[in-house]
Amino acid sequence: MSKKKESDVIIGVFEYLRKTNRPYSANDILNNLKKEHGKTAITKALETLAADRKIMEKTYGKQKVYVMIQDGETYTNDQLSEMDTEIDILKENLAKLNQELKILNDEISHFKNKMSVDELKTAIIELTEKNEENDKLLDSLKNSKQIIFNTDPITVTKEERTKINQNYIY
Repeated sequence: MSKKKESDVIIGVFEYLRKTNRPYSANDILNNLKKEHGKTAITKALETLAADRKIMEKTYGKQKVYVMIQDGETYTNDQLSEMDTEIDILKENLAKLNQELKILNDEISHFKNKMSVDELKTAIIELTEKNEENDKLLDSLKNSKQIIFNTDPITVTKEERTKINQNYIY
C-alpha cells in the first residue's frame, strides 16, 4: 500500500473516532466506514494511531477496542463554581418554562373541550326547534278539554307510605 493511501486510511479512521467519540473495535470501524478501506489497512491504521498515542487501545480477551484519548481540560475552582451557578440558573429557567408549558397545555385542552362556533349555532337551532315543538304541545294540552286519567293506579302499602313520609323533607 502506498504511503499516500496509508495516510488517507489513518486520517479517515482518526477523524471517524474523533467525530463519534466512542469506543469501537476494528470490525465496527470497518462496517461503519462502509468498507471504504480493507480490514488490514484499518487494523494497521489503528495500531499506528495507538503507537503514536493519538488513540487508546484496550484488549478484552481476543478483541481490541479503540477509543479517542480525551484531552481533559482542567478548570479552576472559580470556573467550576461559575459553571455550577450557571447550571442552577438554567435549571430554574427550565422549571419555569416547564410550568408555563403545562399552563399552556391545560389552556389548549380546555379550549379543545369547548364547542366550536358552528357546533354552537347548530345546537341553538336544534334546541329552538325542540322548544317550539314543546310549546305547541303545551298549548294543545292547555286548550284541550280532555282530562287525562291514569288507568293503572299505583297502590302503596302502609309500610311504604311511612317510609316515604320519613324520607320526605318538609
